[in-house]
Amino acid sequence: SLKAIRAAQAIIIGPGDPFSTVLPVLIVPQIRKSVILNRSQKIFIVNVANKPFETHNFKVSNYIKTLIDHLETDCLSKILINTNYAVTIPHKYKYSYVKPDWENLSQYKNRIIADDFVDTSYPIYHDSAKIAGVLSKLLK
Repeated sequence: SLKAIRAAQAIIIGPGDPFSTVLPVLIVPQIRKSVILNRSQKIFIVNVANKPFETHNFKVSNYIKTLIDHLETDCLSKILINTNYAVTIPHKYKYSYVKPDWENLSQYKNRIIADDFVDTSYPIYHDSAKIAGVLSKLLK
């Protein structure tokens, strides 16, 4: 893993729930250090929706702050956030969209890519084709 991280031409962090998916990997000291020391782009994909039992009422800034706090540095090159909330999330899931709290994002504004990233057929997830399209442009 460490060799792959050191050789990576870009590091994509996310999408995933911060406490059960993203941070468990990044709290391993050697992985955290390798990610930080890698000089390539580090692209953070903020979740589309909040899990009611993990990130209830989180806004975009909460996701960014949580990641940076655990990395102990702000090394993010780009931050992808969803802006399509038109697709109704089925009530039975009790999820809610992660929305940007622009008043708390001013220091990141030049790094944020805000677009429609939601999977319209299953709106608590990202649409992988939409994400891939943006990533391919960023990584050219």
